[in-house]
Amino acid sequence: MRIPLGQEDFVVRSYEAGDVAALVKYANNEAIAAANAGIAIYTIGLGPSVNDSLLTDIANVGGGIYLNAPTADDLEDTFEQIADAIRIRILQ
Repeated sequence: MRIPLGQEDFVVRSYEAGDVAALVKYANNEAIAAANAGIAIYTIGLGPSVNDSLLTDIANVGGGIYLNAPTADDLEDTFEQIADAIRIRILQ
């Protein structure tokens, strides 16, 4: 995750304090900023303990897709799906 200059302390403090709501808000705001800059966001949830809802929301805001990879062995297929989605996006 790229953290804009000046935001590092906020992210670290929020994480250390367990302030999930602040981190979710930060992630959503960054997704909106990226989308406004024309950047598509593709998110991957790795493993069983991911926040599918958050990752879906971020991908949707960014015009991308969310994919779940239950294990590391599933990542190759997941990245291939994202590559296909990007190819389709380019051809449109």
